[in-house]
Amino acid sequence: MAKNKNNILVRGFSGTLGKQLVLRTSGDRTYLANRPSRNPNRVDTPEQEAVKLRFKQSVVYGKAAIKDPALKLDYLAVARPGQSAFNVAFSDAYMAPELSNLDTESYAGNVGDTITVRATDDFFVAAVQVFILAPDGSVLEQGAAVPDANGLDFVYTVTQPNEALAGTIIRVTAEDLPKNRTMLEKTI
Repeated sequence: MAKNKNNILVRGFSGTLGKQLVLRTSGDRTYLANRPSRNPNRVDTPEQEAVKLRFKQSVVYGKAAIKDPALKLDYLAVARPGQSAFNVAFSDAYMAPELSNLDTESYAGNVGDTITVRATDDFFVAAVQVFILAPDGSVLEQGAAVPDANGLDFVYTVTQPNEALAGTIIRVTAEDLPKNRTMLEKTI
């Protein structure tokens, strides 16, 4: 793939040349590449179909996000050089938040105990919910975790006693602005 930074003949051009070459522009650079080909008999796998659907949904979210002036400014604030607000919004919609380090060491079934989890996202984690479930799956307690001072972890403070601690399930969900959800579970 040829790259061009400042050639007046192709600067800003995009499209196909003679069904053989493709010109595209990104930032202040123009790229020249072979035209992609696709086998007309190819059938996508279910995994590929899922990726294509997620891609389409991310495009729809990105377009809607940049129509909101405040949200567009938020996305622009974290954009890298050559990246648009749409690119950041698309990426935010495409990538779900990640949950890790579910720490239940401070949970002994008492009111005031804490459960900590690390929740990260490429843009912003909008909400983290903690569910404490009995071994049979019934909900004993649920509520929102609050961000810790370190900016990575979320802490939930227990409000109900739980005397039958063995087999208790701790389920945590994280949600970002485009409403992607991730879940992490741990059985005590």
